Amino acid sequence: MTLTFARLFQLRVYVIQGNSMSPTIKDGQHLVVRSVGTSVPRLPRRSLVIVQDRRGPEPSYVKRVVGLPGETVSIQDGLLFVDGAHLDEPYLGR
Repeated sequence: MTLTFARLFQLRVYVIQGNSMSPTIKDGQHLVVRSVGTSVPRLPRRSLVIVQDRRGPEPSYVKRVVGLPGETVSIQDGLLFVDGAHLDEPYLGR
């Protein structure tokens, strides 16, 4: 059985539509993503993830991990706080 490189490493290509992740990712950019399926590993803060809508194969959403399990996340006056401590996140575009 011959596997392609992409299938072997569970890679998918996504084309970004929209600017919600700008300036990190811009409209029209291509992302090559390693799929982890439903067994999500513990991801470090600021990791980017693609979340698929369970109602169908599209749309998918690119999101940034800002809070870790057990933490409380809040936004106050456009600033991000985790467990009451301010996290400097320049992408918020204050």
